[in-house]
Amino acid sequence: MRPPATVVLQTRPCSKPFRKNPAKSDAADLEINSNANPYSSYASVKTECERALNALRRGNHTKALRLMKDLCSENENYPQLALIHRVQGTVLVKMASIIDDPNAKHRHLKNAIESARRAVSLSPDSIEFAHFYANLLYEDAKYEEVVQECERALMIEEPVDPAEESLLEENMGNEVFPTAEARVAHFRSELHSLIQKSNIASISIWMKNTANVGWLEWQWFLRSKGKSVQVQDMSIYCELKQIMVDPLMLVF
Repeated sequence: MRPPATVVLQTRPCSKPFRKNPAKSDAADLEINSNANPYSSYASVKTECERALNALRRGNHTKALRLMKDLCSENENYPQLALIHRVQGTVLVKMASIIDDPNAKHRHLKNAIESARRAVSLSPDSIEFAHFYANLLYEDAKYEEVVQECERALMIEEPVDPAEESLLEENMGNEVFPTAEARVAHFRSELHSLIQKSNIASISIWMKNTANVGWLEWQWFLRSKGKSVQVQDMSIYCELKQIMVDPLMLVF
């Protein structure tokens, strides 16, 4: 397997290397245009997104999705579109979680993934957007894509402070993560964990689908994925095979 308008959340100023979201200053410039979209302010968009999340919490999923679709269409050419797609992804994936019909559930998950993908493409330096996108890919069992996205996000040199993109639904509170460094470190840790989970899930599926797979075959599988074989891989292999073998007795 990244503000000078008024925002809902109060965040402390962040210093380099953490970037401020460029969408906010761009949106402020758009406000001086009398023909600009009334929702062009980044703060206004966050308020509308929070309205949708509040509707979602009250169980009005249809209204929440309608609000987000309206925001998408009204802000198509505005820099805050990334945030809108990020929140729309949240709405869609929560709708998927309450649907019983497997086809409808899968359709909503696919749409959520597409919204998250667009958010990442519009704001590639947002580590929070990348984490959300990778999590949805994991839910869809796209483990190789999860690893690719996580590795891309971990290479971001100047990630956006996650607190700048936090809404009521996903509050990166200063009490828990008091600095931009702490918030970014948290998401980097989550990305590393997601890579590990995806690798184990991928290996587990391969072993279940391969009859009587042996240690040598498993080494080949790891190396075919561009991974070096580590000592801990032997322990994972034994656990997955549900056998009690001393890892040091396994031969490379």
